[in-house]
Amino acid sequence: MVRLPRVILGYGSTSQRIEMIWCNRLISMMAKPSFFDRQAAASLSLLQQIREFSIQGRRRKAVALAKWHRLSSGINDEILCEEIINLLCLGRKRRAKLLYKKYIHRNVDDNPLLWSISRYLYPKPLRKAGNLVLEQTRYCLHKSFDKRMNESEYLGDLLNDFSHYVLISNSSLVELSDEDCQCLKSLPRPLYIYQNIGNPLLCRKRADFYNDQAKELIMGGFKNIADFEGRIIFEPFNSTSLIGCLVRVNPKFYKVWYESISLGMSQSNPGLLISVIEESLLIDSLFPLSSVRSKQGPQKRICTNGWLALSLFDALISYQPERNLKMLTIGFDLSASYIFEACRAIDFHDFSFERHCLRLRYQNSSVSRIGQIRCNSSELNANSHMAEAGVIRRKLADVRRETGRWPDPIENNNC
Repeated sequence: MVRLPRVILGYGSTSQRIEMIWCNRLISMMAKPSFFDRQAAASLSLLQQIREFSIQGRRRKAVALAKWHRLSSGINDEILCEEIINLLCLGRKRRAKLLYKKYIHRNVDDNPLLWSISRYLYPKPLRKAGNLVLEQTRYCLHKSFDKRMNESEYLGDLLNDFSHYVLISNSSLVELSDEDCQCLKSLPRPLYIYQNIGNPLLCRKRADFYNDQAKELIMGGFKNIADFEGRIIFEPFNSTSLIGCLVRVNPKFYKVWYESISLGMSQSNPGLLISVIEESLLIDSLFPLSSVRSKQGPQKRICTNGWLALSLFDALISYQPERNLKMLTIGFDLSASYIFEACRAIDFHDFSFERHCLRLRYQNSSVSRIGQIRCNSSELNANSHMAEAGVIRRKLADVRRETGRWPDPIENNNC
């Protein structure tokens, strides 16, 4: 058996020393083969085992295993990232920052994960930019409303018919207390705004917090909001609750959208008003510039659908202050688990910048949050979230990724 050194890192308080003694004992245990779960497949690599612990919510074991590797075998970027991410999920940002500062001494622009971790750990440079972007976006949207309000298919209805906008994220860890449900039920004319797949786990509990006046809106990217046949993935609460679908279309997909997908979605969702979000280009143009490498070359990072929704409805509530519109969020937290686990494979968003700006919105009281996020658990990605909720549908994006072609909803509907 390899003899591991007993390591104390010099933390000052008694509780920190006790914690490190416990950690050293755990490290010694981990040198024994019996430490690993007997049911775990023998072929699991160390990195996979750490991720398994994270998924199971056993984050302290994940941290201890990553630390053991770091002390016994040296630095591996992927394993170091797992250690830092699990520390962040445990709320130990200070220790995560110490590890990053000690071991990361190179330019991280070519590593999207390290780049995002760096911005998460060191948000100070983002503060000035964050305030400026929020102010400019609100101002430019107000000017756009001045020109487009009477022509828009949806802006007038969104502004006139509701008392509260309730934006709901796709977090799989959202929890609403009885008090939260009663608060939501008391809203006079709420509009619940869902993103992409429409948080199917939370949707199963809508009867607990909806009232008779509740209406719904679904918005998101056209590749993630509909299935192969063009039907939206979101399931409305009842036959009259869903008032519309706002679709985000990147200009590079205009041709496929207007020539096939748009008509296919209209035919697959009869009676539903489907509109392209005209403000998305303006909002995205004001988002801070950064790029990520892709197969097609450098690609500009774009804002998330959550940022798009927050920006649009923030501008609406401040456009005519006398209406006294309010905005609430459910599950909009951008936790470390959501950014670095559920969205790990998504390089083309700047989640850390959006997280900082989200906190600015909460501090400025332009938006209030309701509900909680379960701590220490791992967020599910979209497909796992759907499977957990029993939704057996395939997003258009998945079909495109697997087949390399765009499905034609019109052909499929005529079959």
